[in-house]
Amino acid sequence: MITKLCSLLEREIAMSEGLKGQIQKIKRMACGFCNIEYFKTAIYPHWGGLDLYLC
Repeated sequence: MITKLCSLLEREIAMSEGLKGQIQKIKRMACGFCNIEYFKTAIYPHWGGLDLYLC
């Protein structure tokens, strides 16, 4: 029981660290944003896997 709980906790921590790493990568690529809404707009398509190119 304890080992199962520990493995679940480790997996959750790994997933949150992965998400944190992706967001940090977007921040580095952006070189700063003027507004928090622009930052959110940059994160959502990347995190959601959306392709916004129309051509």
